[in-house]
Amino acid sequence: MPKKTIAVVYGFGAASPMQIAKAARDLADIVFVTDGRDEHVRSVAPILSDLSVGLIDVAETNRDAVVGLLHSRVDGITTFSERCINRTSEIAAALDLPYHDERTARLLTNKHLQRTTLNAALPAATSTQVVQCVDDITRAAQSIGFPLVLKPLSGTAGAFTYRCDSRDDLDRLVRQLLGARQSDSGPRPSWVAEELLHPGRHPAGDWLADYVSVESLVRDGEIWHFAVTDKLPLATPFRETGMISPSALPDDSQQAVKNLAADALRALGVTHGVTHTEIKLTPAGPRVIEVNGRLGGRVGRLIERVSDLDPVRMALQNSLNGDLPASLPVFSGAAVVYGVLPPPRRVRIAAVPSVKTLRQVREVWKVDRMSVADEVLDWERGSGQRVCDVWAEATDLTQVPALLTRLEHMVSAGVSFESA
Repeated sequence: MPKKTIAVVYGFGAASPMQIAKAARDLADIVFVTDGRDEHVRSVAPILSDLSVGLIDVAETNRDAVVGLLHSRVDGITTFSERCINRTSEIAAALDLPYHDERTARLLTNKHLQRTTLNAALPAATSTQVVQCVDDITRAAQSIGFPLVLKPLSGTAGAFTYRCDSRDDLDRLVRQLLGARQSDSGPRPSWVAEELLHPGRHPAGDWLADYVSVESLVRDGEIWHFAVTDKLPLATPFRETGMISPSALPDDSQQAVKNLAADALRALGVTHGVTHTEIKLTPAGPRVIEVNGRLGGRVGRLIERVSDLDPVRMALQNSLNGDLPASLPVFSGAAVVYGVLPPPRRVRIAAVPSVKTLRQVREVWKVDRMSVADEVLDWERGSGQRVCDVWAEATDLTQVPALLTRLEHMVSAGVSFESA
């Protein structure tokens, strides 16, 4: 039987070129569809070329030409990048391949449209308001109240996401973010103000954050939740620091967040693809934070490390309508990714421990995204601005709190910052 081919629309996201190539081994050849105007894509272009049977740059041709190059050549299409969801949807529709349709892709990438749709479908609504100019400040303050969250209409990793506790906070931020653009003739940037959901508590303890993510695969409208992922407490204001798999949530709590995620996916019209739904554990019950229309960042490597499931391969198989796992993943331990983030100000790294030093913790199996001394990190760009990721594993969840304490001590002793 001829080997199948999958088009992966590539951008910065949840799976690296090496992860994708490894997962596709003995399954399919990969054609990467890229945008050479993207700095990250340019930095990995030689790797993408080496790992694929073709590299198509949308910056060098139009969409119709891209479709023509892929027509009759590929058997499936997917993306692991939030930024590429809409482009993947357009190409998939032109090739008549299963993926998020145009409406669903828009709802998955436009935070206000998504929230409005979820508010109409779910029992508990979350107040939301688009902010495009300083005149919208009063409407947002009156309709939502405080505290609230101000974030980009489309974005990832908590970048440029702020907490506002008063009208003064909101006024200052909106004028700072939009004021310089008021006289521009081009389109104005759009932001979304949303109600800040009440903080809750993870049943396993305060060493875990009060939110989780539900990882789901959808095919022909049938939803299969293959994991729930716990999170480490956020860095100020809403920057993700790390995550743990499997979840320490009790079975009934896991079922509750899975049910809510399924309701959200149906409301958004998701019928085919892999999704990552973040859910807040509020005192009044679980509430949807947002639904992402692709595999969650770092989730694939985390689950693969301590289970019999490779979520990246599963996503590729799903794009082909290929065989899927017959049962939920079986976990043989607990995996942790611990991200080292800067303080909430723009800083320069003064000192950073070596990878060798971090690997002295026997449970650590990988250190990546390693920054170097003198590198500048900007907290406003979200959790993507990290010193490094430390990947570790334990024999079971009970050992994870002590492991995290050791990692925190080692990092605090070796990392320092100075004002930039």
